[in-house]
Amino acid sequence: TSVFAISDESGNLFKIHLGKTIITKKWKFDKKRDFEDLYFKDSTIYVLESNGNIYSLNFSPKGDTIYSRKNVFPNSNKKKNDFESLYYDDHLKTFVMICKNCEGDKRNSVTAWGFDPETGKYTFSLFTIDAAPIARQTGKNKIKLQPSGAAVNPLTKDLWILSAINHLIVVTDD
Repeated sequence: TSVFAISDESGNLFKIHLGKTIITKKWKFDKKRDFEDLYFKDSTIYVLESNGNIYSLNFSPKGDTIYSRKNVFPNSNKKKNDFESLYYDDHLKTFVMICKNCEGDKRNSVTAWGFDPETGKYTFSLFTIDAAPIARQTGKNKIKLQPSGAAVNPLTKDLWILSAINHLIVVTDD
């Protein structure tokens, strides 16, 4: 069994072999950038950069070389957006990136963007998360939700959202 991981600032992909004496293999796929999350789907590893760019990584047939394609987020050089989570939604057939701190979001909500791996196109506002009900559940007047991770539970299909800054795990069935 093995897992893949990225180094946040180095542009390296690691394959970590669990339970073996060979711990890791390492491939350089880009220069230093702020990489946040990855997802392995259909023989491709998708890596999220904090500004919304998504890198598609594929191995050569021998598995010793990695090829990278950069999918540029709309206006990534003009807007201040911060994404930290990337997951695949089987129902929507798209990747979902939830804003941690995006320029267009209001203080009491966060927006999720979509990325279609087939076309390389981004979709704005797949859904919005209203932080007011979450604040009420935690006994606070208001919070600025800042997701730092998200994943779909494979058994229940619920979406789990981690917000480290808020010390929260939010579970939703929508």
